[in-house]
Amino acid sequence: MRVLRAIALAVCAAPAIVLLACGGGSSQGGPPTAAILVPNAGSTIVPPGGALSFEGRCDGVAPFTHAWTFAGGSQATSVAEVPGVVSFAAAGSHAVTYQCTDANGKVSSQATLTVTAQSSPSSQFAIRLQFLNGADAYQADFQAAADRVSQMVLGPIPGYLADEPASTDCGNTAFSTEVGYLLVLADTEPITSPPGALALSGPCYVRTSDGLPFAGIVRINSNYIPTLQSNGTLQDVITHEMLHVLGFGSLWGPVSAYGFGLLVGSGGSDPTFSGDQAVAAFRDFDGGAAYPGTPVPVENTGGDASRDRHWRKTVFGAELMTASLTPGVASVLSRTTLESLADLGYQVDVAAAEPFSVDPLAMAAVRLEGRGPTEELDLGGDILLVPPRAEPGAR
Repeated sequence: MRVLRAIALAVCAAPAIVLLACGGGSSQGGPPTAAILVPNAGSTIVPPGGALSFEGRCDGVAPFTHAWTFAGGSQATSVAEVPGVVSFAAAGSHAVTYQCTDANGKVSSQATLTVTAQSSPSSQFAIRLQFLNGADAYQADFQAAADRVSQMVLGPIPGYLADEPASTDCGNTAFSTEVGYLLVLADTEPITSPPGALALSGPCYVRTSDGLPFAGIVRINSNYIPTLQSNGTLQDVITHEMLHVLGFGSLWGPVSAYGFGLLVGSGGSDPTFSGDQAVAAFRDFDGGAAYPGTPVPVENTGGDASRDRHWRKTVFGAELMTASLTPGVASVLSRTTLESLADLGYQVDVAAAEPFSVDPLAMAAVRLEGRGPTEELDLGGDILLVPPRAEPGAR
């Protein structure tokens, strides 16, 4: 998968984004190969006392035995291929190792990574806003959403030095981009296509180096802004749309369309997001361990920009990245959403995730007061269906 190449810390070639310890390979008579699948390089920073999921993979002659060590972890060792959740109480750097032994008694080299426990990790990620069509009247709301996203994403350094011409799908305006900022064109005007859409957003340009966006647009339908202001959901809607600019839902598709190939079952009755980080977060942190289907469930109803591009509402309920938001109910940013960004190649601050469970009874208690009536705000149809352009040249 292409997503892995953006964040792989490997010492040999591999078909997936994993942390590898490479040997000769059992097919050549050599030792097995041990790989740390979860966490990846984008999700190894936690606050002191914070926890991460761990999963390994051994390739060779089965059956295998497994050996993990977690310096400073809540469990010092494990013999499971999937040790599950390990927390790290003390601030500082903590070494993690994994190796495996195959049926012939051959032992792999160690796969290693470092977990960093720190209270306030520094971020290399920033968003620059460029306002169009009177959107500066809502500058405070756009900036609050941009700040929220910049706090949850730590890296990599965004941006690309370019001068781009005007295009109909990206604000009809020429713009310049630079290294150090993701440019978000903030637009407020009526949206006529698709009819009735509350918003329309997505990446306009992606980098060839890692496939991540360096420019995108968030367009909020000006006809709905008074309603969003009155029920207190404008910032939540803008934040939702900015995550589409980063690639949530918009860059899950096939590599041929500049996606990351992480959407499985597109157009069917049970589409899923297959990123290892998000799957582990759904299982270990967001109450999905007992979910009877294949994780992570993606919306399977609605139009082209609703289904296959949001979390499934019947499972995720009040989560921020479903295809509808409910005034009066807190739109929660789950760890699954954060880790799905790590699957795309971002470094994320897992401490930015909010308390969440896919259990509908648990979520029913998470309510806000004074947010207006409880009608649904339909965010289906809110993603640009035009693939982003790659710069420079085609990937």
